[in-house]
Amino acid sequence: MAQERKAKELLSERQRHLAEKRLCSAMQGLDESSSREAELQQLLEDTLDQSCKEARQERVARFHRSLEFKDLIKEALESSVNVLSSALLDRWLISREDLEGLNMNECILSESRSY
Repeated sequence: MAQERKAKELLSERQRHLAEKRLCSAMQGLDESSSREAELQQLLEDTLDQSCKEARQERVARFHRSLEFKDLIKEALESSVNVLSSALLDRWLISREDLEGLNMNECILSESRSY
């Protein structure tokens, strides 16, 4: 009887020790998993930050190209207005005084809006 009790205590002790080892192993796995999760979260945040930064840079670049295009169009319009003004003056279709009081850009733009 004492031997059975001793065997049961020994078995119980082994089971307790095995349960403690499993618990420690599970806790260690949980810590490693939490650490990997934190690393992945940081990697995801860094990737999203980089992606947002690249998207913002692309939008800024498109905006700059749009401004350059608008400047090019403005220069072409001003050049066309100058050529038109010279042609009107050369053909005596308008006097210099009338031309100076006329906003050619506004005339052209108002006509182009009507189309």
